[in-house]
Amino acid sequence: MAPPLGPVRKRRRRRSRPLPLWPLAVLVLIATVTGLVWLVLGRLTRSSNQALPGYIDSVATLRQEYVHFYNRPVPDPAIEHDFQYAASRVAHGDYSAAAASLENTAKKAPLPAIFNDLGVVYVKRNDGARALKAFRAALAKDGDYPQVRANLADLESLLNAAEPVNREVEPNDTYLLANAIAPGAPVDAEISDNDIDCFRFKAPPAPRDILAVEIENLSTTLMPAFSVFDGSDRFLGWSQDTQQQGASVTRQFSPQPNATLVLHIWGYRKSAGKYRLTVRALKAFDRYEPNDDIQHPYRLALAQIIEANIMDAADTDFYSFVAPDSGTVKIEIHNHSTTLIPALTTFTADQHTTGIGPDLQAPGADLLHSIAVKPQQTYYVQVWSRANSAGAYSLTIH
Repeated sequence: MAPPLGPVRKRRRRRSRPLPLWPLAVLVLIATVTGLVWLVLGRLTRSSNQALPGYIDSVATLRQEYVHFYNRPVPDPAIEHDFQYAASRVAHGDYSAAAASLENTAKKAPLPAIFNDLGVVYVKRNDGARALKAFRAALAKDGDYPQVRANLADLESLLNAAEPVNREVEPNDTYLLANAIAPGAPVDAEISDNDIDCFRFKAPPAPRDILAVEIENLSTTLMPAFSVFDGSDRFLGWSQDTQQQGASVTRQFSPQPNATLVLHIWGYRKSAGKYRLTVRALKAFDRYEPNDDIQHPYRLALAQIIEANIMDAADTDFYSFVAPDSGTVKIEIHNHSTTLIPALTTFTADQHTTGIGPDLQAPGADLLHSIAVKPQQTYYVQVWSRANSAGAYSLTIH
């Protein structure tokens, strides 16, 4: 007899757990990042040999850009052929042939990559004006095109050597794209909605001078304002915001000689309109400059009267003289302004200070100071100003 069967257990079905979502999210994120990297690097693609830094020779990039800007594939095989031919000429150092081929390609396919390559080739041919024009053409198509901006950042000498303009050339919205201007030459320009205009120029050579930035308003709507930066885009100062529509602006500042400077001009409160810019050197220095340090004093004869000035708060004047005999020498400063508060420091031949003249408090006052001297010794006199004052004076040592 068979043993009795035990109770039959029903086998439970295992419920399928839903797959976790995080692996899918990670895959989507990876795909997105990969796509973005591919998009950016696509515009920076170079061949493996990198024949010319900054040059784009990838046909894939050319095709991608054509589809992006014209929403269709490259229609003419000659475009790709000319593009590849230019790259082959670059690889062999034949930049004239490469430029001619790229110029022809740009007429059929005006793409950022083509204009970028033209700019790079023009640089190799020492044609700075055409190089900047080509780079600007690329940024007019794509204002954030990374390869062009990288190339411009590496070409500071090219930017400084650009030909001055007398009419604004867009795009010029960053210091890298700043239009070159010449001090003393007016430049006509216009601020549109949310626009900014950048202009690059060099300060005059020594001696240091005061420059006036003059913005003549040619509209009834614009309220112009500007900032000043050095050639490395470091902020140096700004104008006060203009509160009145149609008002012109004039501000003065004194940069170091030969400094590269960039003006950023915009419309206060998003105002817009036409204007005329002039950067003018005032030639405010006196004829004895540069004499801003004790190593470069102006040599005076006793009883000689000179007419000079303290140009601004940063100015100081050094003079030297030789004492013929021992005794006392008088130093007289006659004030020719209503603003200057003159001050005086004297030094021995070894450039150690011997004291400071009277502490004047009122602008427009004269100064008289005496020092003891030894025969045939050189002495130094420093004229400076108190309270950031400036103005004209005459100096006599006797």
